[in-house]
Amino acid sequence: LYAARMAGVTICGHHDLDWELHGYSAIIGGESAPAIDFVDIVRTEKEAKSAEKRQMEKIKPALSSFGMGKHTNIWMHVKSFHQAPTRNIVASEFLKSKEYFDDRLMGAVEKYALSIEDVLDLHTIFGDLDIANTGQVDIMDVFASVDEEPGHWRTWLMMIIEAKSPFFLVFSEYVLLCCVFGVMSKLEILRFIFGTLDTERSSFITQEVFDEMCETLMEFEKVPHSMRRVKKLFFKHSREGISGNQELFFEEFLHLMKSYEPLPYAVYRFVDKLRKANLGEEYWQNKMQTFVDARKRLRVKRI
Repeated sequence: LYAARMAGVTICGHHDLDWELHGYSAIIGGESAPAIDFVDIVRTEKEAKSAEKRQMEKIKPALSSFGMGKHTNIWMHVKSFHQAPTRNIVASEFLKSKEYFDDRLMGAVEKYALSIEDVLDLHTIFGDLDIANTGQVDIMDVFASVDEEPGHWRTWLMMIIEAKSPFFLVFSEYVLLCCVFGVMSKLEILRFIFGTLDTERSSFITQEVFDEMCETLMEFEKVPHSMRRVKKLFFKHSREGISGNQELFFEEFLHLMKSYEPLPYAVYRFVDKLRKANLGEEYWQNKMQTFVDARKRLRVKRI
């Protein structure tokens, strides 16, 4: 398990682990792959026939070749794609004539179900920030526009939207910034912070990383606090790892951040102000509810 973690594999935390199934996300590597929406372990001929009726495909090699039962196989189901909604097609044709149109903007329109009016409203706001009319805005100006100090954690925002520049946003990146954080709940914001810190994908963060996070998040916070005591929270929630060092896993990270909300409050506050300044709080609340309803219909659970 330790070797797997060192290789960047995320282990789910089983106490007695016989084997664990991992999937590769092709899009992270800049590749394409079938859109798998269901995976099942089939152990008998009867289960195999049932899987065939559900239009599932058997993956080779069989798990039986790894010492499991004779008929044990992994079966998967690949999504069937429908034509793009008419609204997306109309939006695409309209926006293609704009100088700020690019593939990332079209991707945001499709993923977040933005209307033409939404895009035009966001472009008006973007234009107000782009005083020099260069087609890009400084991330520090985005913070200033919502009356927030541009903490060093602003670099985290640029990383998650994969901005081409660490300092400036073109319009499509500004739209992504608004959309990505507009639909984030507090839990998802904490996931975002943890994921940004866990650069090694080891599923935990170290004391050194935690201490740096504390200084970054509290950089401009005016609430009275003792940084020494804040950093000591790490030892209250972490546990000793295989290497002998203290490690803070996500579940414990959640408890820690909820026990001392001034730590993530700068991010919470910025996101709230960003929503209000870009299409409004009610708009994003409705958008978040749409995503929740869609997950329920698709029976997708957030873990």
